Amino acid sequence: MNLIIRAITCCSVFFFITCSSPSSGNGSDVGNPGLCGHLEDGRYSKAAYGATVRLYTENFDHKHVILTSHSSLAVDSVQTDKNGYYIFDDVAEGIYYIQAEYIDNNDTLFMHHSSIIYSGSKDLGWDTLWLPGSIRGKISVSGEDVMGITCYIPGTSYISITDSLGSFNITSVPAGSYSLSFTSSRFNDSTLYNIKVYPDSETYIGIITLSIDRSKNEHDVWGIFDTSSDYHKVRRIEARITGDNIPVDSPRVYSLDWHPSAAGYSGFIYVPTKGTFWDVSVWVYDSIGHRIGAYTTTINTSTGDIQIPTFDPCNGIPVIDLHDTTVSLYDSIMLKPNISKLGDDSIINMAWDIGNTDNYTPTTAKDTLLIASANSMELPCVFRVIDNFGNTVMRTVFVNVIKDPPVVFAGYDTIVARNSSVDLRGRADQQFGSIVKWEWNIGSSGFKTTSSGNTTITVPDSFITAYTCILRATDDDGNSAVDTIILTVGIPTPQLISPANGDTGVSVTTHLIWNNNMSSGSVQYHLQISGVSDFSSMITNDSQITSADWNNYTFGGDSTYYWRVMAYNNKSKSNWSQVWSFATKMVLPEKPVPISPIYGDTIYSPTCTLTWAQSRGAASFHVLVLGYCDTGSPHVVVDSVLTSTSLIFTTPVITEIFYSGWCNWKVNAINALGASDTVSQMFSLPGLTHIKLPDK
Repeated sequence: MNLIIRAITCCSVFFFITCSSPSSGNGSDVGNPGLCGHLEDGRYSKAAYGATVRLYTENFDHKHVILTSHSSLAVDSVQTDKNGYYIFDDVAEGIYYIQAEYIDNNDTLFMHHSSIIYSGSKDLGWDTLWLPGSIRGKISVSGEDVMGITCYIPGTSYISITDSLGSFNITSVPAGSYSLSFTSSRFNDSTLYNIKVYPDSETYIGIITLSIDRSKNEHDVWGIFDTSSDYHKVRRIEARITGDNIPVDSPRVYSLDWHPSAAGYSGFIYVPTKGTFWDVSVWVYDSIGHRIGAYTTTINTSTGDIQIPTFDPCNGIPVIDLHDTTVSLYDSIMLKPNISKLGDDSIINMAWDIGNTDNYTPTTAKDTLLIASANSMELPCVFRVIDNFGNTVMRTVFVNVIKDPPVVFAGYDTIVARNSSVDLRGRADQQFGSIVKWEWNIGSSGFKTTSSGNTTITVPDSFITAYTCILRATDDDGNSAVDTIILTVGIPTPQLISPANGDTGVSVTTHLIWNNNMSSGSVQYHLQISGVSDFSSMITNDSQITSADWNNYTFGGDSTYYWRVMAYNNKSKSNWSQVWSFATKMVLPEKPVPISPIYGDTIYSPTCTLTWAQSRGAASFHVLVLGYCDTGSPHVVVDSVLTSTSLIFTTPVITEIFYSGWCNWKVNAINALGASDTVSQMFSLPGLTHIKLPDK
């Protein structure tokens, strides 16, 4: 190995900024998922084929943000192709570093790429594999034991512990430019920057002198910001110490190192030897020197190093809570912003710019009252605050001024009767403001003011068949809106008169009478009569009746009937009347109507079936069949009383008594009042054998 001696002046400094190796930096975000890159063999400037590339996670959990702890096992391991290309798929978001190793005969080349922030896709570009180098040096502290001091390259696992002479040697370091840090519980921490490591070479940095001052009570301070915050605004961080023997108005202030790639900071502070409790406040500044965030914690004499909890570095910027609003013309508007800030922050200036004219009007009270314009518009209103740290915050909201006319609802179109009283119930919805005037225009009679959207009218008895009713509402801004309904003048529901509802003993020839209360206009009537109350079957369904009475039907005796009436014309119709019922008195049954056989029929079968129609009011039937001989004297074949409407009997043998073959059958209906008239029919039985009577 070649020996390269680098003369370096040693000094005690604060923490390093970064470390790097020959690479393309943190790479670029690309559209393809995965973490990828290329490796080059630095000896021959060609693609490294077959190099092993290992991916490790970086966990910022050490007191020095960039002195990281590394996972002992690689997250993934791949090899480069013939073009030196490699890619890690399915990598979770996080912070990683890559170590690559390339074995070529007796040479082993290395590459180290640290602080890779990965969020879905990244191409690291080309990195170069080199033979490793080393860093050697010696620690010197006057009169102090120099054994056991940690010497390390931050952000890597390259480390060495000094021996009893203070010597250290960090080996197998990939070629590149690094920071070199020294830490010990007995001495002040120090860092050297821009230490160059060359391939297959040793970098000798000489003697490093560390200082010691136990009276300063050193405490390391570090922390990481909330990465979901806008931490990219951070430019400077300091720790401010107050407490025992340190007045609040003259704190000790120490600068802390800011590490943007890790969203973290680190450094150290000193507290007095005498004292017990102190407040440590981390203040964060932006690029123009305004304090934008702060966090305070408390330590005591037994506190060791201080890890500040994660916080938003911009939490010191006042936050204005103010929202857009919508109003109507001429409305008053109270804008009431709410300001959130840290406890040690104070607002020293507040101002409003109404209309976004860049003309701010200072105010001592954050609330402001506006009167909306007479026209619809979108009015920008800017509220600006300045705190005692110089942070200026502006919040712009928009006041939408709209006409907001009323939304009027007059009701629903409906059918009304002449001479009836009708309640109109209207309303108007208003998002802003109120309704100040109500007006109704009934049938083109002109608008008349009412106390509300409700009014009552009487429908006149005239030939007018419809009325247009308009409701108009006016709001406090002078906006008006209308809604219209149509009242169609219908026909009154007929009123049933006779027979009275539930009447009994009604004549079977009764008249049905009703009254529809129509004083003008012509109507027709629709009459329905049924034997059942639900009118599922009809006895009469007559819709062509022109007068308010009806007697076109003879009802059956001892029966109950249901009836109702509706009136109509060519423009409208009434509702059905009430359903009334009546019961007829008992009368003699109607005479039956023969069906078979009828006059002149001839029966050839050995049995004969007589049938007749049901007779209204009949409880039973009397059937008589007579046969006739040559002398014409009748012979009774059948004489029976039955409730059915048919009868079957055996055809008699023709004898001398019943010789002609002619029969006459008779039937009449019977109920409690008596019998109906009798009907009869003649029929013949010609197909039977004549049998003479025996001698006496």
